Amino acid sequence: MTTTGRRCPTGLLLAAFWLLAACAAGPVPAQTTPQFDQRTISEDFVLRLVQITTSLRGVGIVDSTRINEFFARAGSSPFTQRLPDDDARASPVLWSYFFRNTQLYYGHVRHGAPVVGYYDPFSDFWLITRWDNSTTDPVLVQAGLVPSEVLADPEEPPEESPLPTWMRDMDEGALVKVLPERVARAVGGFEARFPFAARTPASMPVLSDAESHRERFRNRLSRFFSTLLALQADTRVSKIYLDVLDAVEDGDPLALRRLFDGPTHMPVTEVVSFPDPFRQDLEPVMYLPAEGGTLVLSGRIDNGRWYLLCAFDDAQSPNLGGIAYVDLFARAEER
Repeated sequence: MTTTGRRCPTGLLLAAFWLLAACAAGPVPAQTTPQFDQRTISEDFVLRLVQITTSLRGVGIVDSTRINEFFARAGSSPFTQRLPDDDARASPVLWSYFFRNTQLYYGHVRHGAPVVGYYDPFSDFWLITRWDNSTTDPVLVQAGLVPSEVLADPEEPPEESPLPTWMRDMDEGALVKVLPERVARAVGGFEARFPFAARTPASMPVLSDAESHRERFRNRLSRFFSTLLALQADTRVSKIYLDVLDAVEDGDPLALRRLFDGPTHMPVTEVVSFPDPFRQDLEPVMYLPAEGGTLVLSGRIDNGRWYLLCAFDDAQSPNLGGIAYVDLFARAEER
């Protein structure tokens, strides 16, 4: 039987691996002014860009205060990790939550200054980064937080709602439908603004990193992170939730079926037969109220794409009401 006590340490070890990978990239050469070379970028540079920007995600999970140290030009600070009204201890925790749920998208990689977007579907925010290609290794020169609707609907001002669009649309459909649709729209907006192989304009404007954007970003992340504390406090749900994770990680369909209140038509065998790497070391990502019960989303700290969705009824002794794996980025790839 899987022991739940090892989940958090394993996640930390995975995150530490990413940190070591970033350190292995070595120091960034010091320069005073970025000179964006408009030559065609080599395949080796693109590969190195992918390696380094993936490492940045890992460092963001472990300790966002060190992003500039590892990836920016010496003495510069393009990444601002401090969020409005947060103390020095809170901001890294929220950034860690953001980075663990992001997927990376690339624009302008063949010419000019490559643009890399880190997208978190839950907050519905992009961290847009720009990289200098005039050095041997890519160097981070710009980073800004952008709501997805700024890229998806550039002609419309972003809504100032404290809730991301997918949560406001929950009444129109289930989470498994609404959230992937929103992700597809957000990714489409990025790819339209930053085509993969397009040349970067020499005077590409700095994307707005407005204080209002950062405040909304902080509020959304704080809300989601607080749901994890609520899950921990809800001993009725947290107990059966841990039993679900044990059954899924052990690949035990009988143990999982016993957690339902009677016979079920849910794809239990499909869930426990999911590829092993996606079933191990799952950690809660979000705990949400739903009609007649609650929803819990779980994922791996090194994945950010596939999530296990569990629905629990609202009885005094909750039962598992539904379970499925969800690929949040499937609709984005169908486009």
